[in-house]
Amino acid sequence: MHSNYVSGGRSREPAVSPTNMPKGKVVAHRWKIKQKLGEGGFGAVYKVVNMETMTPAALKVERIKKHGVLKLEAMILRRLADYPFFPHLLDSGKKATYSYIILTLLGPSLNKILK
Repeated sequence: MHSNYVSGGRSREPAVSPTNMPKGKVVAHRWKIKQKLGEGGFGAVYKVVNMETMTPAALKVERIKKHGVLKLEAMILRRLADYPFFPHLLDSGKKATYSYIILTLLGPSLNKILK
C-alpha cells in the first residue's frame, strides 16, 4: 500500500472518462480492468486484476475535482486498515482526468445482493 495518496503520479495518457474506461485498460502499470461493476454520482467502480499476482481488486475512479471524495476515502481506509471488515487500500493516485483508489474486492455489490 502506498502512503502517499498520489502514488501513481500524473500521466500523459489520452483523456479518459472515469465512467467509461475500456475493458483491458491498465491503470498504474499493473491493474487491468476486467469489467465495470457500477457507477454513481461521483464516478465508477471496476473489477481489476493485478497483472503480477492475478489477484482481483476493485478500482474506484472519480473525475478530477477541487474537493474529491476518493482522497478522503483513502485517508479513512488507512485508519481502518487493522479492522477485518473493511476493504484494504492497495493503491491510489491521480491521472490527467481522474483520481483512483484500488481496494480489496470483498464480494458482490449491495445492488446485486438486494436483487
